[in-house]
Amino acid sequence: MSKWKFRLLLTGVMVTAFAAMAYLFGSIFQPVSDSPQKVGFEVARHATARQIAAQLADAKLIRHPWSFLIMSRILGEGENLKAGEYELRPNMTPAEIIDKLSRGDAVAQWFTIPEGYTVEQVADELAKNNLAEKRVFMRLVNSTPRRFGFPVDVPRRSLEGYLFPDSYKVKVGVGEADVVRAMLQTFQEKVLKGLAKEIAASDLSLDQAITVAAMIEREAQKPADRPLIAAVIRNRLARKMPLQIDATVLYALGKHKSQVLLRDLTINSPYNTYKYGGLPPGPICSPGLASIEAALRPAKADYLYYVARRDGSHIFTRTLAEHQAATRQARSSRS
Repeated sequence: MSKWKFRLLLTGVMVTAFAAMAYLFGSIFQPVSDSPQKVGFEVARHATARQIAAQLADAKLIRHPWSFLIMSRILGEGENLKAGEYELRPNMTPAEIIDKLSRGDAVAQWFTIPEGYTVEQVADELAKNNLAEKRVFMRLVNSTPRRFGFPVDVPRRSLEGYLFPDSYKVKVGVGEADVVRAMLQTFQEKVLKGLAKEIAASDLSLDQAITVAAMIEREAQKPADRPLIAAVIRNRLARKMPLQIDATVLYALGKHKSQVLLRDLTINSPYNTYKYGGLPPGPICSPGLASIEAALRPAKADYLYYVARRDGSHIFTRTLAEHQAATRQARSSRS
């Protein structure tokens, strides 16, 4: 075969191979069909792009997981795919599916309220996820709980402490009142029903227990410290000693600070447990189940003081002299 014929043949083979690869590569980015039929698809919380791609392929919504992963990398959205319940169609391209998932354009979506959030922080989280208007939500949680059918006699016009911290899936467009009801319903199931015997046996009312639990939630960083902090609170109440809990002062100030200063302790608020004795008027946040259990099951210890170490754990002591020594030790470790 002459040289020019060989070159012509080689060129033809290369062009054919390139065209075949281009067609194959391009086809995987095309819709699987032209059907406009809506298909329900749920992205689980914490699902990775690879897991979502495999589920889409199994649901016959993309041709191959590679197409989704390559396109998500090209678009830079691989880490931005939001959990929720979506309506997709077989005639959508991988790029269109990625756009919908990254925008969170769902018919139902998840939101999570961490332990220790105040009602205002809950409102901010919902507003950030376009699930509530903050002004409307705050008006609802500062009204009588009876309007939501909540079977607890909360002695104030506030649901602070009762919006149970958990993960929720709600329909997009649902009203603020329905979101509040969902959180109160979870409180009923996990606290009122789950801890019914302990609540009935406790010497604290439910509201008092939630108030104690909220202080534990804000003070404890280590799980093992929760029942010990509960013991300190109960022991100080029994001795009519002021609780002197920094978290209540921060609640009175309405802002978070890494350190409570002496001038902060002068704020004239019933939530200032340095200035006023007994329990504060109500919870300072929504406590999680572990803190509520600690409030109902305080450790059998005679501690009256605690101070935080650098790692967030606490040193517990019985006398003022021991506490002062522990404070010096804690400050030394922090410095």
